[in-house]
Amino acid sequence: MIKYTETMTAEQIIYFIANDRPELSHEKVRCQRNDYILMCRKWLKEHEPIVWSVADVLEIRPDLTDEQALEVLERAKRFEATLGIKSDVLDYHASWLFPEPEFSGWGS
Repeated sequence: MIKYTETMTAEQIIYFIANDRPELSHEKVRCQRNDYILMCRKWLKEHEPIVWSVADVLEIRPDLTDEQALEVLERAKRFEATLGIKSDVLDYHASWLFPEPEFSGWGS
């Protein structure tokens, strides 16, 4: 069942679970329920949204454009999906993608 549901949207999974015929025995119902839980957890893990926004990246690096900040978010999600994203992770990826200009001294 999980192979079948890998390409579904959240709405399609909810519809699938709501309209799936329940099993008749108690043990089979429990297995069916556990399958649903596993399916939903797997889907949520694969489709976890970034809770950071472009504004958050711009707070860390105000010198970036909106497009650059979005690129930082996308890179952070791609490389840090299993670890979670924190502000220092965004700063690292922003610095890697768009190095800050070197300090040229006071009064220059």
